[in-house]
Amino acid sequence: MTEEERKNHCYIGDGVYAEWDGYGYWLRTGHHEEARCDNKIYLEPKVLESFNRFHKHLQDTRNE
Repeated sequence: MTEEERKNHCYIGDGVYAEWDGYGYWLRTGHHEEARCDNKIYLEPKVLESFNRFHKHLQDTRNE
């Protein structure tokens, strides 16, 4: 993995790795490499926005 590629990868915890591809995020479990990971999810910008709204909603309703 090059230094540039390394900048776009992050271990976020609980066996989950995140990678930014310039448009969206790949979330992988078990290993950061696609060929070696257990599962993967792609979050496009609209999906990430939706998830963030959901997260904010949960925070807001628990703080009432």
